Amino acid sequence: MDAIILAGGTGKRAKLNIPKQLMRIGGIPILIRVLKLFSDINMFENFIITVPSDIYYYNDLINSYDIKNFKCIIGGETRQESVYLALQHVESERVIIHESARPFITKQHILDLISIDKPSVVPCIHIIPTIFHKDGKFVKRDELLNVQLPQVFDSDLLLLAHRNAIGKNYSDDSSLLFEELGILPTIVNGLEENFKITTPLDCKLAEVLYEEVSSSDRW
Repeated sequence: MDAIILAGGTGKRAKLNIPKQLMRIGGIPILIRVLKLFSDINMFENFIITVPSDIYYYNDLINSYDIKNFKCIIGGETRQESVYLALQHVESERVIIHESARPFITKQHILDLISIDKPSVVPCIHIIPTIFHKDGKFVKRDELLNVQLPQVFDSDLLLLAHRNAIGKNYSDDSSLLFEELGILPTIVNGLEENFKITTPLDCKLAEVLYEEVSSSDRW
């Protein structure tokens, strides 16, 4: 199976002076932590990594951590465009997609996801806050789920859906696949700690969480 790793962030919302994927936790960039976790599973043939610019820099960085079988490509203007460009390089029948900004996944979680032979496998967690919709209604939180990554797809179906969706702007591949081809995802339990590092507060939370999990085998 091939893996797409999205690493095209600039760090603007996190108010970092470097691209978010280069933020270090425990002295190692979070992009590298994600790649090492996937690489250690020994079930992925190729890693396609979308980066914002300077492919040579990212090649040198990843090589310095002895990660094999990867290809860095320049991502698109949007997340959707980046995934579509990455899909051009996928050679496997199924593909897993993850973000470098979610470094707190586990090997077992990844293995559980890829073991499910469905066209779209999506981890979710329950919504905790009360939700107020802008049209003036409170939304029942027990009817909502928070979608996470990594997600697993049938490569050809996802590529077809992306071709149909050119010119649109989806923020998630499972919703793109559903809206374009009508394929509902198979929902599985996500991980509470698998949050996306986006804001300055997230950066601080990531440092605290790292201290809690650094002794586990995921690192």
